[in-house]
Amino acid sequence: MVWRAVLSALNGRCDVEYALHLLIIFEIWALLAVGLDLMAGRLGVVTLAHAGYFAIGAYGYAIPTVALGWSGVACIMVGVGTATLLAAAVAVAADRLKRDFLVLATLALQVTIYFVIILWARADAPLASWTNLTNGSQGIAHIPRPEAFGAPLEMEAAFALFSTLVVMPFILLVWAIDRSPWARRATAIRDDELALRALGKDPRQTRIEAAVVSAAAAAIAGALFAAYAGYVDPSIGALEQSVLMLAMVVIGGLGSMRGALTGAAVVVGLPEILRFLRLPEGQAAPVRMMLFGALLVLLIHLRPAGLAGRYRLS
Repeated sequence: MVWRAVLSALNGRCDVEYALHLLIIFEIWALLAVGLDLMAGRLGVVTLAHAGYFAIGAYGYAIPTVALGWSGVACIMVGVGTATLLAAAVAVAADRLKRDFLVLATLALQVTIYFVIILWARADAPLASWTNLTNGSQGIAHIPRPEAFGAPLEMEAAFALFSTLVVMPFILLVWAIDRSPWARRATAIRDDELALRALGKDPRQTRIEAAVVSAAAAAIAGALFAAYAGYVDPSIGALEQSVLMLAMVVIGGLGSMRGALTGAAVVVGLPEILRFLRLPEGQAAPVRMMLFGALLVLLIHLRPAGLAGRYRLS
C-alpha cells in the first residue's frame, strides 16, 4: 500500500530529516482535514468522496509530469481544476437530495473514481493515452518533484518549505472563511435550513462553494503527496481512505480549525507510535484502523464534540 511505503523504513535518516518528513505528511493531512471540515463540520454534510478528489489531484499531477514532461506547478493546477469542476457538478446535481441520499451519492462518486483509476488502463499502451490513462493497478512510478530555479526539490528541507508555501495560504484562506459571514450562513444551513430559507436565503450556492473549496484542498494535498512519494496507485482513492479522512475530522472535533488540525496530528502520530510496537509490516495498517474505530467509540461516550471540541458533562 502506498501510504505504508511512504511511512516506513526511516532508519537511515537523521533526526532533522525525520522531523521534516513528519512535517510534510502532517501538512498534507492538515490540508485534507481543513477542507473536509468545511463540508462535514460547517455544513453538516457527510461526504465519502474526499479520497476520490485526493486521487484526482495525485493522478492529475503524476500523469502530465511522467508522460508529458510538464512542470510541477502546472500539473497541480490540472488536478485541482478537474477535482473542483467535478465537485461543482456533483453539488449542483445532488442539491435536492436529502442527507442520507446525499451520502449515497458521494459514495457512488467515490466508487466510480476508484474503478475508473483501476480500469482505465491497458498494458500494451503508453501512459496518458486514450486506452491507458492511469496505468491501472500497476500505479505510476518515478514521479518527479517540482522544480525551483530550474532544480528539483530533492532535499527534504526544500520540499518541506515548498509544501509549507503551498499549504499555509490555503489554511489561512479557510481560517478567514471560518470567520466570515459565509461560516455563519453555513452553520445556519446545518442547524436549521428551513429557517434560513424562510429568511429568503438560498443554501444552494453555499453548498457549491463549500464543495469546490473542499475538493480543491483534497486535490492540492493529493498532488503534494504524489510529488513527495514519487509513486501513486489506486489504493490512495479507496473507500477506506475516505472513511479514515472522515474519522479524522470527527476525532479532532467537527466545525473548527483546531479540531481539524488535531485530527490530522492523530492520523500522522498513530503510525509513528505503531512503529515502536514493532508490528509486522502487514499488520500496521489494520491495527491503525482498529485504533481509529476504538477512538470513535470512546469519543461517542466521553467526548462527543471531539478531542479539541468543547467538553460537556451532559
